[in-house]
Amino acid sequence: MCVIGLIIGLVGTISNSLLVHGARKGKGDLFMFWLVWSAMSLLLSLGILIAYCALGQVGQGPAGFVVTYLVGLLVTAYLWVVVNSYRKELTSGPVEQGMNYLRF
Repeated sequence: MCVIGLIIGLVGTISNSLLVHGARKGKGDLFMFWLVWSAMSLLLSLGILIAYCALGQVGQGPAGFVVTYLVGLLVTAYLWVVVNSYRKELTSGPVEQGMNYLRF
């Protein structure tokens, strides 16, 4: 169990390092690993929350657990959307100087 936790932590650190390096260098392609890793984390967290509620554990334990999980899910989902939109902006090509409009 400890080895699995170590591997997950190492992969998470590599994922975050690629995200920071991609943001510093302006390379949107490096964001993909973080996006995939975060999406897997979101789905796993959502599954844990659903299983916790389905098993009827909410009435027995503190409701703060569910609220904390929901807040964490919402923040992570928001950050995923922000990173993905920045990746799309970086990979869309060069932007002309002085043009302040959105391209669709």
